[in-house]
Amino acid sequence: MLLKMFRIPYPNLEVNVPLATENSIRFEWQADGSIVVRGYLDSKIEHVKGSTAYGIFLRASPYPRFQRIKYIAEQTSKKVERASFDQIPLLEEKLNENYECEGIEIILENENSHVSIKVMDVFGGKSVVLGE
Repeated sequence: MLLKMFRIPYPNLEVNVPLATENSIRFEWQADGSIVVRGYLDSKIEHVKGSTAYGIFLRASPYPRFQRIKYIAEQTSKKVERASFDQIPLLEEKLNENYECEGIEIILENENSHVSIKVMDVFGGKSVVLGE
C-alpha cells in the first residue's frame, strides 16, 4: 500500500517515487557485526517518448573508511590492555606516528584507572569510541 507518491518534475521525464514503508526496507546484520540496508521502491520513470523504467533498488552499508577506523580502534584496545599505565603516552605517540599517513589520530586518556580510546578521522571527522 502506497501512502503517498513523491513526484519530481523534469522536462523530459515523469518520475514517481513512493515513500519508503516498513515493508519496503530490510535491515540485515552481517557476520562482521555491521548492518546493510536493502530495499525496493515501486517507482515509475517515464520518458516523454514512451520509454519507461520501473522500480528502484536501494542498498546502503558502512563505508570502508569507517570499518577501517573501527578495526584500528579494536587493535588499539588490545594494545592498551597489554600496556601498563606509564607506557600509555609512549603507545599513543607510536600509534599516531604509525597511522599519521592514513589521516587517523588516536587519543588515549587515563580516566580513573581506565584508558579511554578515541580514534578520529582527521580528513572526515568520523570517529569510533570503544568503551566497556
